[in-house]
Amino acid sequence: SGKGFACGFAAVAAVLWAARELGADTVKVLHHATSGDVTGDYSSVVGYGAAVVLKAEK
Repeated sequence: SGKGFACGFAAVAAVLWAARELGADTVKVLHHATSGDVTGDYSSVVGYGAAVVLKAEK
């Protein structure tokens, strides 16, 4: 369908809000993949991602 959603959206939003309150202004995606990358079946996939939230050096 091309549509997706994040499990744990409230937790992600809370972390991003808290990080911004502490001065963070950058999100760096470290890695992303899907279950299809492992199984080879892309008909229905679950995505996974790893990222860090940090304050950019100026």
